[in-house]
Amino acid sequence: MAPPPLTGPAEAADLAKRDALRAAKASWHANERATLSAKHFVGDGDVGVRTTLRSSDLAPGANAIHVRNATDCEYVLESDVRVAKVFVEACARCVVTVRCAVVTEHLEAWGCDALTLRCEAPIATVQLDGMKDATVTYAKRTFFGAVVHATCDGFLNLSLARGEGEGEGEGEGEGEPPVVVDLVAAEVRSIHWSPYDRVGEVDADP
Repeated sequence: MAPPPLTGPAEAADLAKRDALRAAKASWHANERATLSAKHFVGDGDVGVRTTLRSSDLAPGANAIHVRNATDCEYVLESDVRVAKVFVEACARCVVTVRCAVVTEHLEAWGCDALTLRCEAPIATVQLDGMKDATVTYAKRTFFGAVVHATCDGFLNLSLARGEGEGEGEGEGEGEPPVVVDLVAAEVRSIHWSPYDRVGEVDADP
């Protein structure tokens, strides 16, 4: 029997392209599995519970905390926890207190109703998407960097302590009412604080 005919350059290029697409898809799925396995999930149907997470509670190898699908709950991420990032998804009337070390100082929340985020550790960026009636509070002004949001309804209140809390000017503004800004009502997409701003106000980006 004669051997099958050799494919031409066009057929060979098409086969190579298909092989590359299959390899890319397999790599994407592998990365997705690795990302999910690196997260420690809490919530998932919790109603009316208060949970304190410590480092000993995290799954082995977890480098992120993902709070999701909880209602009327409170989660406290204690100071002995160290993660790369914090995520909050699809929660209703929940309070998440961040005392832990977040290496990237980045927190993302989306699809939540009446969520309160209490930043008691440095969180340079809070990213909010598809929220309704959210509140973000910072225990110290030096913990705050920026809040950015998109497609949020109702109110989005940022409460920022006036006190420096550390370093030069420590105690300045302590005891005074915090700066409170509703980002939705003010029609600003992001808000940030400059370390050179000695007045203690925030700058809004339209």
